[in-house]
Amino acid sequence: MPIGAAAKEPEADLLTETVYVPEGERTYADIGRAKVVRVSEGDLIYVAWVDRGRVEQTPVRLRGFTAPETRPQGKRFRTEAARLRERSAGEYARNYLAGVLMGRIVSVRELEPDPSRPGRVLARVIHEGRDVAVDMCLMNFYIS
Repeated sequence: MPIGAAAKEPEADLLTETVYVPEGERTYADIGRAKVVRVSEGDLIYVAWVDRGRVEQTPVRLRGFTAPETRPQGKRFRTEAARLRERSAGEYARNYLAGVLMGRIVSVRELEPDPSRPGRVLARVIHEGRDVAVDMCLMNFYIS
């Protein structure tokens, strides 16, 4: 590296479009734009964003939408076939969401802590100007 050249931070390579959070207290509302790095369920994604030079990864559940579970545990099903249908529908929803969002930059808005799981947030996720939860509902990937 030439003398006087600034060292490039490896974390900065993770996101192509980065929003840096100013110094001070971080709130969930500071996430803004982030890169989807993992799709866990049909309604749960993990996003990466930069906070004070460090890459943070946050689980985000889509607000206003509940997808079928890929691992339906703790639920009672009348038959084994009903459990398998839910699992199959959950995998289909997850695969669809991964195909749409994986590796893409999204806008994360209206965040609030998820009361059912500490460390996870509920938020509206916007991709290409459209609310992802609304699109998933329109594609019939929801539980009524």
